[in-house]
Amino acid sequence: MSHVDDQTTLISDAMASASLDAEPSASGRLVQQGLLRVSIMANLPDVVSGMGGDFPRVCRQAGESASVLADPDQFISYPRVGRLMAAAVLATRCPHLGLVLGSTATLSTLGLLGLMMKYAPTVGTALDVMVRHFRLQDRMAVLSLTTEGDVACLSYAVDGPDAPAVETILDGALAVGHRLLQGLCGEGFAAEEVRLARRRPADPAPWHQTFRAPVRFNAEISALVFPAKWLALANPHSDPALMRVLEERARQLEQEDSILFSDQVRRAIRPLLLSQKCSATSTAEFFRIGKRTLNRRLSEEGTDFRTLMDEVRFDVARHLLRSTEISLSEIALVLGYAEASAFTRAFRRWTGRSPRAWRRTTRHAALSQFGLPVH
Repeated sequence: MSHVDDQTTLISDAMASASLDAEPSASGRLVQQGLLRVSIMANLPDVVSGMGGDFPRVCRQAGESASVLADPDQFISYPRVGRLMAAAVLATRCPHLGLVLGSTATLSTLGLLGLMMKYAPTVGTALDVMVRHFRLQDRMAVLSLTTEGDVACLSYAVDGPDAPAVETILDGALAVGHRLLQGLCGEGFAAEEVRLARRRPADPAPWHQTFRAPVRFNAEISALVFPAKWLALANPHSDPALMRVLEERARQLEQEDSILFSDQVRRAIRPLLLSQKCSATSTAEFFRIGKRTLNRRLSEEGTDFRTLMDEVRFDVARHLLRSTEISLSEIALVLGYAEASAFTRAFRRWTGRSPRAWRRTTRHAALSQFGLPVH
């Protein structure tokens, strides 16, 4: 690979959405900005330094102070995380930096959330706890655990417009999930497949080495697929009494930091949409309420189900167009459109451009701002 091609790959992976982190939703409705607990990033200075990079310089390039990650209990916005990760990738010339950082995570990295998982009775309960209380750690991403037959799927997606370096963030998130599953199940744990909603990198070897499983790039959603039998594995550290105390504390914290019902619905729509099971009825069932109650509560917040569905479709469409090579017809199917032409009309309504033109100009903009050629 030539120097220019290698640099182009680094920039494409790290900065494809660097200028687009403040885009509005399809409806123009303001969506709460996502936040991430700093603890998951706490090892970034050591990772960068270990690869010969200068972390204070990385911070300056990202517009941050060198102490930005000093307090693990503070929260940092996704765009800021993305800019830090993008600058770190460029400083280290390591396109798989997210994998390296994510692989340093342990249950203790997750604070209260990790403690609840540590004392859960089974692996399945621990993952259920992580999904239900994920906002303690991550207030932007959508985490979902599903089972079908003898297969389980733990998926992760960013809810809202992509942050800079979203591919690196997705790599890191799945590496964290893989590391936590190894901690819960033991070193014998092995995924059946890893799916990543990002372009195939120039050299996929680090991804295969990290996950020790088949890796499918250009997937519609990022997920770890593994045998469901692991969910029933008993936890030798289980302490039901302590877990109840911890969960009560978690609920108190969540009540103190309430989230709009409409934003909760947005987060629920995404996994339902990608599983081809999304409707007002299925979404109401997710919240264990009736469809009329769902519509009434959304109306009280000045929105409706169709508007939220459009917002999520718009976010998913932008991510898949920007970060993957999935064809327009496949994206249309993922979003629930009967044919590509219906998707194209909807995308023109949202942006004023066709999805093909939007994909092309977005990639050109990300590369040309660094003076690199676009092939």
